[in-house]
Amino acid sequence: MIISRENVRLKNINLDLNIWVGVPSHPGPYRVLVMHDGQNLFKDEWASYKTAWKVDKALESCGFKDVLVVGIECPDGWRRVSVYSPFMIDYPEVVSHGVKGGEGRAYVNDIIETVMPYIEKNYPVLKGPQHTAMMGASMGGVISLYAGFEHPNVFGRIASLSGAYYVSLHAYINYLKGPFQKVPTHFYLDVGDQEEGLSTKTMYVDVHRAIDNALEPFKNRMQYQSKIIEGGVHNERAWEQRLPSILPFLWAQ
Repeated sequence: MIISRENVRLKNINLDLNIWVGVPSHPGPYRVLVMHDGQNLFKDEWASYKTAWKVDKALESCGFKDVLVVGIECPDGWRRVSVYSPFMIDYPEVVSHGVKGGEGRAYVNDIIETVMPYIEKNYPVLKGPQHTAMMGASMGGVISLYAGFEHPNVFGRIASLSGAYYVSLHAYINYLKGPFQKVPTHFYLDVGDQEEGLSTKTMYVDVHRAIDNALEPFKNRMQYQSKIIEGGVHNERAWEQRLPSILPFLWAQ
């Protein structure tokens, strides 16, 4: 996989961000996997905490030679939480840092209006929700759920790892009560049983179960998988280890 870094202007959130594009050596056309925290996806030396998901290696090990990866850089600091949250944040420990949230809708629109057209113009990719997936972890998992349900005609395959849904839990649950004529065809949800939250040791597991329950009405309309990973923790190394089991489900027929 050949990896290039390019800069794009996301006008709705008023930021210039890098995108890392991983292009398979196999000739196209390609399916597309959009991922957040793009700096953490490929190489340890590029990653924020010097540990990367190595998504290119995972795709290779799973035999997926036709998946192009689009990794979108995250905004700096607490702005990341705001941009990855489609709803206003009500969790006190986050609000205390001056984070309001609610920028996720604009961010997803930027992906649809700017990032995807750029990719489709410059690379031989297949269009349509059956060929387009989105994946993210923590707040990246949160925005991935929203993108899939808000725009299932664009993103048909969703993986939400270790979702930090506690930042606006009631808003997310209320959102999932709304009528959805169409939902993603594939949805993967997980959490590690050793992921500790800001205030309680079981926070991530608790909100995972709450979101899993809120998704109950849709489970018969999509291929759905929910996991609590024994011994799973909240970092890039853990997500790297989970990838080989997630990718086959995400791209299942």
